[in-house]
Amino acid sequence: MSEDNTTKFLDYFAEVSPEWLLTGKGPMLKGVVVDQCSVVEESDSTVGMQLRFLQENNDLLRAKVLLLEENRLLLLREITRLGGDMEVVLSKAEWSVKASD
Repeated sequence: MSEDNTTKFLDYFAEVSPEWLLTGKGPMLKGVVVDQCSVVEESDSTVGMQLRFLQENNDLLRAKVLLLEENRLLLLREITRLGGDMEVVLSKAEWSVKASD
């Protein structure tokens, strides 16, 4: 990337750290403090608000995944209880029920 393009990029994306862009060292965004696997933003920044929003959404999605897993297990128990000629596939990659031959 040329010096002119780098300058334009940094002018347009002012929140990006020049050190990170040029060397890959340090945090990607300005004002980010890395403290043992947690990222803390300046409280008034837009980036900080976006980060908190994404963290809250991530927590909600994790809760939904747990509920879906719980529902899957309940359905598997019900399938087992009903018996029949069904083969339950337990692989996470292929959560399904197949008819046995």
